[in-house]
Amino acid sequence: MNNFSIVVKTWPEAYVNEEANKFIEECNKNGDVIKDVNTHVNVLPSAIKAYTFIFKAEEKTKVTKEGEDAERKIIQIIPAPADLNTVYQDCETGELMKSRTLCLALTDEGEVHLMDIDNSGWIDVAEAATNFKGIEWGRLLV
Repeated sequence: MNNFSIVVKTWPEAYVNEEANKFIEECNKNGDVIKDVNTHVNVLPSAIKAYTFIFKAEEKTKVTKEGEDAERKIIQIIPAPADLNTVYQDCETGELMKSRTLCLALTDEGEVHLMDIDNSGWIDVAEAATNFKGIEWGRLLV
């Protein structure tokens, strides 16, 4: 098994340099070694750019699913197919909402999870959301 973890961080454009440098300094202080970094630019509905950094780091830092599976580490991520969407139901209106899946995450238990980003820039396991309804294939029209 690989001895690394995946850490996903998202910051608004105005703070990205400062926050990324703080995170890297924190890793250095803790003795964590960053092995690789990938970045993605997201334009949020508010028209604000947010930058998502996906760090491959040696141990100590990890992304986990909440609840009973909290100890399972995500050991690898890959971009999701461009036409894979997660479907959620608005709790107030009952309306179905679709969102392009950000990436697929492989856990140390061999499970694959959908990862999604919400309007505030929070990245999490899509299936962990209480209003998650499933997946749908097809390009989203902007």
